[in-house]
Amino acid sequence: MGGVLISCTADADSSGGSAPSHPMPVIKTQPEAVSWTEGETSKTLSVTAEISNGDGLVYQWYKDGNKIEGATEASYTPTVGGLYYVVVSNAKDNEKNIKSNEVRVIINPKEAP
Repeated sequence: MGGVLISCTADADSSGGSAPSHPMPVIKTQPEAVSWTEGETSKTLSVTAEISNGDGLVYQWYKDGNKIEGATEASYTPTVGGLYYVVVSNAKDNEKNIKSNEVRVIINPKEAP
């Protein structure tokens, strides 16, 4: 009985065989804590980030450590109080990511007349 021997040889590409470098995003402006009173206009959380080579950025917002479905822009308008942060990732390598500062959102109860 004979076995099968598989041999692979990697061909180097014209760039010398190294994988492309995907840099880590940099947060330029962190989100800031916000508060308002029930019935007032909600305030928006936002982050400003950049990446050195134009790979593109992906955003994901979290509340109290839980992913907020659909919250994938540079800004997010919360509707409930809690602790919020955003993770900004390189669009071509999501392992290259950075977490913003955590900020508190406080929605004060409306005072009775």
